[in-house]
Amino acid sequence: MSNTTTPPTPKSNKTPTLVAAALMGVVVLFVVAILLTRNSSTTTSGSTDASTGEVVQETSEISVTGEVLPSFADGEGADPALGLLAPAVVGQNFSGQSESIVPGKRAMVLAFVAHWCPHCQREVPKLADWARGGKRNSIDVRVIATSTQKDLPNYPPSAWLAKEGLDAPTLADDAGGTAASAYGLTSFPFFVAIDAQGKVVARASGELSEAQFDALIAKAKSGT
Repeated sequence: MSNTTTPPTPKSNKTPTLVAAALMGVVVLFVVAILLTRNSSTTTSGSTDASTGEVVQETSEISVTGEVLPSFADGEGADPALGLLAPAVVGQNFSGQSESIVPGKRAMVLAFVAHWCPHCQREVPKLADWARGGKRNSIDVRVIATSTQKDLPNYPPSAWLAKEGLDAPTLADDAGGTAASAYGLTSFPFFVAIDAQGKVVARASGELSEAQFDALIAKAKSGT
């Protein structure tokens, strides 16, 4: 889609080593296997609030329970995640307090956004307006700040979301995007609708209109 942004590959801080091409292939496969496991992450980073001087946690440790969802391929046939149980994700918010996504308790819609993504920067104010409209009382809407990188524009995400007035529980993903990957994110912004039984009923990417977002809400609430 033209209104989606593909996340950048996280930068590595490992010192380059001289290895044979075959060994490099083994290393790559090993890393991919670790990423597919998605059990936990210990990567955290923070920023300083200019007004208070307090350290804000921009990323957090993430643990995932349950099967990760297939990658989302918009416009390429039926979504393979539909009907699957969504994984539970435990981490923290920007204040360092526990924040979790536990499907199966109430219908919910997840919004994955990245501070540097221009489409997310246009979508977040619309989400903030939607939340202020009172519709959120009927459903659990969660924001996941992911793909956070200090050297990319509009950092930090905590200040950005606060400026836009997005009043919704927010989970700070780790630097590797473990939570986002667990839900099959391939581009930004990214949305997942989950019914009260914890099953995925819809996924979408790109900038959504209010009507399209309302449709996601309706799917989550109805379970169809």
